Amino acid sequence: MSWLPVCNARAAMSWLAAATIVASLVVFQAQARAEPVRFEPPSPVAAAQASYLRGKKYFEAKQYSAAADEFAAAYQLDPRSKFLLFNLGVARRMAGACKEAIEAYRALLDASPPKQLADNAQVGIERCEKIVATLPEPSKPEPPPEPPPAKPVLPEPAVTPPVATAAPVTELSAPWYRDRTGNLLMLGGGLSAGAATVLYVLARRSGDATTSPASLEDYEANRVTARRLQVGSTITGVAAVRR
Repeated sequence: MSWLPVCNARAAMSWLAAATIVASLVVFQAQARAEPVRFEPPSPVAAAQASYLRGKKYFEAKQYSAAADEFAAAYQLDPRSKFLLFNLGVARRMAGACKEAIEAYRALLDASPPKQLADNAQVGIERCEKIVATLPEPSKPEPPPEPPPAKPVLPEPAVTPPVATAAPVTELSAPWYRDRTGNLLMLGGGLSAGAATVLYVLARRSGDATTSPASLEDYEANRVTARRLQVGSTITGVAAVRR
């Protein structure tokens, strides 16, 4: 059973390594907590100090928004350097972001800075609060319009099939051969036409007789007769047409 001491030794080494790691973390955290808060530059963190210096250059060039970004980045890298909060508040106030500047100033006051730095931070807060008080309140979003009421669905009207109606009975006209008045008119028209024809033929004969008269009296008589027959034929023909 020689393997038991070997296992116990390995377990003891594992526990010792874990205890060492835990102890190192505790010591590191204790050192971090014991590290003093800094209210004056420089920052001991190289990257934070580099961002701080870049922020100062931007501030001197009046590029306040860029300076505020650099100071905020430096504070994230070194949160123990509280002086960065004051620089951040000033840069934000100069950039017009007063609400964000007040947050930086108050975070600095929470760290209990020296009296002069605290007084300067309080002055910055008061200036920003005056500016914020003059800003218009953000407008509330208008509620969405209510949807229109749904139209009621009406049932379709029932289609009534058309009713077949009988055609009106019209009175039949009598046949032509039973129309007495019409028959008389037709008969009269035919007689008038015949008479007009006979008169016309007689008028032509009388007219032809004037071309070779036996005497002057014979000529004059045939001419007058032809003239009368022609007039009579015309009158009779017109009467026949009107009938």
